[in-house]
Amino acid sequence: MKMLLALLMAVATAGAQTPARDPATAAAARVGTASVSGAVTDEARRPVRRATVTARGPAGLALSAITDDGGRFSIDGLPAGRFTITATTAGSPSVSYGANRPNRPGAGLLLTDGQQVTDLALTLARGGVLSGTVFDEHGQPMPGVPMMAWEVRATLAGDRTLDFPSNGGESVTTDDRGMYRIFGLPAGEYTVGTSWSYSGSVNARIPTDEEIRAAFAAAERARTPNGSAAPVRSPAAPVSNYVPIFYPSATDPLVAQTVELAAGQERLGLDIRMQRQPASSLDATVAGPNGPVERAEFRFSRRSPVQALNSDRVGWTQPAGRIDLGSVAAGDYTLRVDARATVSNSIGLGQPADNPTTLWAIADVTLAGAPISLTLQLQPAMTLSGRVVFDASSTPLPPNLSMARVSLAPPADSAAIGSAAAKVAGDGTFTLPGVTPGRFRVTAAMPATVGAGASPWTLKSVVMDGRDVTDLLVDIGAGEMRSIVVTFTDQVAELTGTITNASGKPLTDYFVIVMPADRQYWTRPSRRLVNARPDVGGRFTFRGLPPGDYRIAATTDLVPEDLADGNALQQLMLQSVPVTIGPGERKVFDIRTGQ
Repeated sequence: MKMLLALLMAVATAGAQTPARDPATAAAARVGTASVSGAVTDEARRPVRRATVTARGPAGLALSAITDDGGRFSIDGLPAGRFTITATTAGSPSVSYGANRPNRPGAGLLLTDGQQVTDLALTLARGGVLSGTVFDEHGQPMPGVPMMAWEVRATLAGDRTLDFPSNGGESVTTDDRGMYRIFGLPAGEYTVGTSWSYSGSVNARIPTDEEIRAAFAAAERARTPNGSAAPVRSPAAPVSNYVPIFYPSATDPLVAQTVELAAGQERLGLDIRMQRQPASSLDATVAGPNGPVERAEFRFSRRSPVQALNSDRVGWTQPAGRIDLGSVAAGDYTLRVDARATVSNSIGLGQPADNPTTLWAIADVTLAGAPISLTLQLQPAMTLSGRVVFDASSTPLPPNLSMARVSLAPPADSAAIGSAAAKVAGDGTFTLPGVTPGRFRVTAAMPATVGAGASPWTLKSVVMDGRDVTDLLVDIGAGEMRSIVVTFTDQVAELTGTITNASGKPLTDYFVIVMPADRQYWTRPSRRLVNARPDVGGRFTFRGLPPGDYRIAATTDLVPEDLADGNALQQLMLQSVPVTIGPGERKVFDIRTGQ
């Protein structure tokens, strides 16, 4: 133990570096001549000892140092490139250089060969705490319950929702006193509740009063002369289980009470009262034209307005086509079945292996404490058709239109299984086989020919049955036969510019975000909602933006979750300026900050 402590002291004093996950990759990449050094302090300007400072850069390179007794660190051997410098320690949310808030990447550093950055200052603030006790329905402390903090956010549509906090979705388990303590949280609005993965404990059937009285009566008769213990009749009593709960005892996460947590604040006494409710179960049978279907893929998806709770269960139908999901928490669900070539023989369609027929079935169910049995009848998938056309100003048409890529892609929160890819012929006509009902976006691209560099073509429009649905989600119902026209254009718009401070110095430590002014395009992923980092000269480029009205903003704080958070985008909108992009326009838009 003394030897280990001595080794740690030596590492900390020397500012030694630890390799990334792949030591070989880190060793190969660590051939640069740049370095960064500085100090980590707390909010009272006191040095933070034994904090881990990590420099993350190109090609997944990550080198770390441990601060010494003065909070100092030094990381050398860095190649040229953009680096994020982050400090972490137990009990505090991580902080990155240039970030205005914890757990964000911050501005970063754009290092050149041989550059030595000194006196880099990082401030680690103490994290907030949420704690309380979890009780069962009788008021007794309940150990072993996984709990987590949920952060209050907004969807892209502006609706209130909950999501994993910025420090991740880690859960803590209540101790033998039923107590939990969640620490290291940044300031924000939270609620507490069971973990996203919590599905209750063991199913139980609580004996009724009649059962208990009958059991005592039977035992008493058994003790009397010539007595006989008559069998105890068990009246039907529901099987129950504990259900997910949010502070203080809400089964609906959107009506849970929330708390405002300041930096370093401790909110105590956030007690939770668990609820036991009748257990729900679903027993389904999947049938094809010739009877039950085995080995068909199914997906059982929850449909909660809180997307973070919408986990899926994926599996295969069992003998006799059965799907037995066992005990399931109450809620709204979608059960979707997809049968392809692997089950064509058992379905009895007689289709050749190279031309499989896709069958599907879908059912929306609401589980509310009672067992549900249902039969899903498979039916053939649809085939949509269309054509690819080109709006060319000067570029010759591609010699082989079959290179075009057209597909139906479901949104990330969809219950659909996979996507449908088109079969494009040389003349540009295409079919989309295996389409099942659902909500989709038509995506399309025209790759460049080999060795030709970037493709000169970009998607101009998608018209479905005469309606322009470019970059929008569309609902396709059962039996619908849609006709699609995909138009590519060589008029590729480009938005470029530089970001500088008030004295004209290029700024490299910002994210530049372009957002559509029309909120119907606030979806992810999107061609219209994009971001970029400036290069060493402060230059940024956006290529392929569809024509339209946009807002452009710059910030040193951006994480991918922000582009799916309505509140975060609204804040960016408030500090943005308008910009309009025309078809094929090459616009220069420079940004100057007040710094």
